[in-house]
Amino acid sequence: MKKCIAILITLFISLKVSAFEGDGPTEGIELPAIMITPTKYEVPTRGIPSSFTIVYEDELVSQGKVQVKDILMGVPGLHVVQTGSFGSPTSIFTRGTESSHTLVMIDGVKVFDPTSTNGAFNFANLTLDNIERVEVLRGPHSTLYGSDAMGGVVNIITKKGEGRPKVWSSFEGGSFSTFKESAGSYGEFKGFHYSAAFSRLDTEGISKADSKYDNDEEDGYVNTSFSTRIDYEPFENVSCGGTFRYTDAEIEIDDGGGYNGDDPNRRDRERVGTVSSYLDFDMNDWWSFGLKWMRMHNERFDKDFLDELDANDYIYSKYEGLNTACEIHNVFRTEEYGTLSCGIDYDEQESDTYYFNEAWGIMADTPKRKNHNVGYYVQNRLTLGESFYSIIGVRLDDHSEFGFHDTYKIHAKYVFDSGTSVKGGWSTGFKAPSLYQLYDPTYGSTDLRPEENETYELGAGQSLFEDKLEVESTYFRSELDDLIDWVSDGGWGGQYQNVNRAIIWGIENVASLNITDKVYFDYSYTYLETENEATKQSLDRRPRHKHTFNIRCKPTDKLNVNLTYLYVGNRKDNSYTGNQTILDDYHKVDVSARYLVNEYLELFGRIENLLDKHYQEVDGYGVPGISFYGGGKVTF
Repeated sequence: MKKCIAILITLFISLKVSAFEGDGPTEGIELPAIMITPTKYEVPTRGIPSSFTIVYEDELVSQGKVQVKDILMGVPGLHVVQTGSFGSPTSIFTRGTESSHTLVMIDGVKVFDPTSTNGAFNFANLTLDNIERVEVLRGPHSTLYGSDAMGGVVNIITKKGEGRPKVWSSFEGGSFSTFKESAGSYGEFKGFHYSAAFSRLDTEGISKADSKYDNDEEDGYVNTSFSTRIDYEPFENVSCGGTFRYTDAEIEIDDGGGYNGDDPNRRDRERVGTVSSYLDFDMNDWWSFGLKWMRMHNERFDKDFLDELDANDYIYSKYEGLNTACEIHNVFRTEEYGTLSCGIDYDEQESDTYYFNEAWGIMADTPKRKNHNVGYYVQNRLTLGESFYSIIGVRLDDHSEFGFHDTYKIHAKYVFDSGTSVKGGWSTGFKAPSLYQLYDPTYGSTDLRPEENETYELGAGQSLFEDKLEVESTYFRSELDDLIDWVSDGGWGGQYQNVNRAIIWGIENVASLNITDKVYFDYSYTYLETENEATKQSLDRRPRHKHTFNIRCKPTDKLNVNLTYLYVGNRKDNSYTGNQTILDDYHKVDVSARYLVNEYLELFGRIENLLDKHYQEVDGYGVPGISFYGGGKVTF
């Protein structure tokens, strides 16, 4: 509580000396690029002192990718790991933290799997349909978002319909008998904005277990997705609306990686639905008030039917998770005091599991488990002219299992007239144990403590040639305490315990160059050091070196070409044999192009893994070699 009082005093004093500029309406002025996630209201990106990345719609389109995970591979500080290909479980590691330490949201709706062991979100089935932009925050942001945001935040924002209503449809086909059909519509009229998209993806795929271990059975994948967003402005100071996204994906999987991994009859299916609604009031020139309600429903099925290889090979499992949340949010804007935001949010999660395995003679039908959290937060954004920006925040969470938990954040940035900028910050975060880790009758323990994180960062940047060249380097150091891991009892059993403490530090380097309006380069290099203090080993699946390079060019008004390069260095992993192993580094090059035939027709194509490199993201599991895809889009 002493920390809380000190932060609040600092916040109050800083309010008194700040001058508010740039957050209100600016009629007749071209608005700068804005971001929502760091503050929960629109802020110019120049005034954000923490580390972030925004991937806009034109970049999403130009790269020709199908899924969000493919875009996140190019974000500095993030590493994407997929256990196989085409629908296989996919995790992200932000600045070396665990996969469950990154909060993932779709239009502010927290998405994850409440029934999984660590509660992380599976990116395998999230498509780019109807997405306007992806906002990524690196470092703890628990002061605004509570548990799960101790490593970072990924916020996927659905497209808001603008302009004359239009209808579109597209088709794509390519390697591994892959076909994708999409259709949608967007537009606005009389204060009503809408967008909607539907897609279906089918592929025969490749073997999930790497083919170099004599696995040759193709594992298919089917993904059906629908997304819509509605916004309505009945009055000048009132807006309301909602979003809905649904995914139904089925994947053929194998029993494991390495030799004898193939299983011809095993299927996984996941259905995820998210819905949100909001109501915003601009009460007056200095006070905005908002209400939001959100709900996510997740279902997973694991089925393994009898086959000739194993007469006892039969599994039927069902996992059902639910998360419901609501929030009251206020933003106060005054010339004298700056911009203060505060609010209360409530989050409740629930899981229900049924598991049957005939081969092992195990059947479990666990009762529904749930817990909830109430969070109280206050955050102030300070602006002094066009040079100094800071964010100071504090949050108090009241968890049904762990009681009160406080988190803090202080970040500042100064921009000199020369274009040089310096920034620094300190923040804390926490992650409550998952429902599985707490309540599983065999492996869970209610004695677990929340995981905690304390992070420092310091960075410097330079803008040259009228912002055509921008470079920035950021050093960060995180100390993670009470990390949760499964501890064996020496036999077949064990339990989740707080056993580890980890130190993570690294440097993120980014550079972008806009040579002309038709040629754009961006590059990033992340250096990462991780250490589990209990074992003195590096953390699994975190590469020490990661390079990304992207070129977007427009040779003519109708043609766009994009090339992306990814290098991932060596990293440690647990082998499919149960031993530790080192995964080799790899290079990956992708090329895509789009050609606008006329205002109604667009043609596109892409080549993935152009160099036909063989590599593994997880030991024992394969990835596709060189592959080709192409299609067209009609808009009217």
